[in-house]
Amino acid sequence: MYPLRLSLLLLLCTLACAQTPATPPVAAAPTVTESPVNEALKPQLDRLKQATDCLDQIKESLNSKQDELLQSPRQKPFFDKLQAEYTDLRRDDEAILKDLTFATKPGRTARIDKHYAKAQALRDRVSAFSTDAGRLNLAAYALHQQTEQLTKEVANEQQTPNRTLLKELLAQTSAAEQDATKISEKVTAQGNTNGLESAIAELTKRAEVVGKRTSAFLDAANQFIASKSSLDSLNESITSWEKETQTAKAKGALQKLRAGHSDLQKRRALADSAIASEKSFTGAQVNMQRFSSRVQDFAQKVSLFSSGTQKLAASNSRLEEINQNLLAAEDDANADGDATRKSEVAHLRAQYASVHEELDQAQQSLSAPMPSGDLESRIRRTTAHVDALDQQVLRYVNNGQVVISADTLLIRARGGQPTSLPIAEITELSYGRAALRMIDSAESKEKFVRPPAVMVDLIHAPHKHFVGIRSQTADGQKRTLLIEMPAESYLGLIKQLMAVSKAKLLIDSHDASYIPSEMNATIVKPKPPTGKKGSYSSPFGI
Repeated sequence: MYPLRLSLLLLLCTLACAQTPATPPVAAAPTVTESPVNEALKPQLDRLKQATDCLDQIKESLNSKQDELLQSPRQKPFFDKLQAEYTDLRRDDEAILKDLTFATKPGRTARIDKHYAKAQALRDRVSAFSTDAGRLNLAAYALHQQTEQLTKEVANEQQTPNRTLLKELLAQTSAAEQDATKISEKVTAQGNTNGLESAIAELTKRAEVVGKRTSAFLDAANQFIASKSSLDSLNESITSWEKETQTAKAKGALQKLRAGHSDLQKRRALADSAIASEKSFTGAQVNMQRFSSRVQDFAQKVSLFSSGTQKLAASNSRLEEINQNLLAAEDDANADGDATRKSEVAHLRAQYASVHEELDQAQQSLSAPMPSGDLESRIRRTTAHVDALDQQVLRYVNNGQVVISADTLLIRARGGQPTSLPIAEITELSYGRAALRMIDSAESKEKFVRPPAVMVDLIHAPHKHFVGIRSQTADGQKRTLLIEMPAESYLGLIKQLMAVSKAKLLIDSHDASYIPSEMNATIVKPKPPTGKKGSYSSPFGI
């Protein structure tokens, strides 16, 4: 039974398949080869979109002028021409867009560029197009705004010197506004601008002339008021500086600033008087602009004094400290009779004199009636030279000195009091790690090292050159000195001490490369601590 049913089912399926229409093939998805075509169309689509945007702007402008045309029908033919050109361009726009859906065609890019140029040109022409009614409305609105502004300025107390001319401007503006109102009433009465074209053109010209005159005068007047306010603020600054403690040269500069301010105050009164009696708008503007320019120049001088005086005062203070350090260094060099140190100090003194003269010239330029244009850079350059000299002098003072004579070793570190040691009492010399261990184990320690004098840091810096000196007096008193020497002079010090004292030199094996073999130094090893055989741990980690 089941085989029979299965056979019938298969027969029915076969008949159904035979009666079913064939399904059309599914369209293939776009292949990757189409991407280059899309990329090629992208610049054209972008340019076409720009043209379409122009056309949208043209449509908006044309629609905004429809109401004006109702009052200016004589200008409708020109408007209709613009409208027709817009319609043609819109049709071309749609045609080009439709054409972009087909295969690439030669010359299409040039066609789109030409279409875009036409759209731009028409947009500019539509924007420039104005009806008589539109020009009348615009002029009336501008005159009304200007009347309100001038009314406020006439009532402004700060405009007192300009009040006469401001009233004249207000009268001219009000008269033009009244004429605009009369013409607008005629347009409203007859429903259009026919026959009023010349009156509207004349009114538009009057409004433009009065507007430019008012704008130029108010700009000069407002600048004049701002200059007066600035002059008052500058007076407060000068007064506050005069109450402070100033150097003699700064006081001289302040006196010149005070004189300049007093002169401007006199010119201010003269300018007010001249402007109040001036009949010409141009003449009043010239007086106001001249005064404003002078205040601006004076404000620049005050600003230079403010910033320059502070910098130069700080440099003067540092230069005084440098001079004190140099005086002490000169006294020490003369007392020691060291020709080298005398030469070094003399060189620093010459640099000091040069920088001091440069600083004086900068201060004189600051107080000059007309400061030079590069004064700011000159002050920066001078303060930098003071800083550099200060660093040189401090390095010289902090480095100290070591002087060896036939019977005495003289040491002075960081500008302190000198320490002397008889050559005959020197019993042992050491260098590097050996010198550090010597000072570490000594009971009487004297260290002459350049800052920072943190022992652990110094030990971990192999390029530091330490010389140890051990001595003993006839009655058995022992001293141990540690001296840090520059790389160029540590060997000279050791050689001289070995020559005059006949003491032997001890060095660690790790420092053998820093001592020439001909100096016959004795290499020593660290002693192991008591109770621990075969091992040694230095407290300094060496």
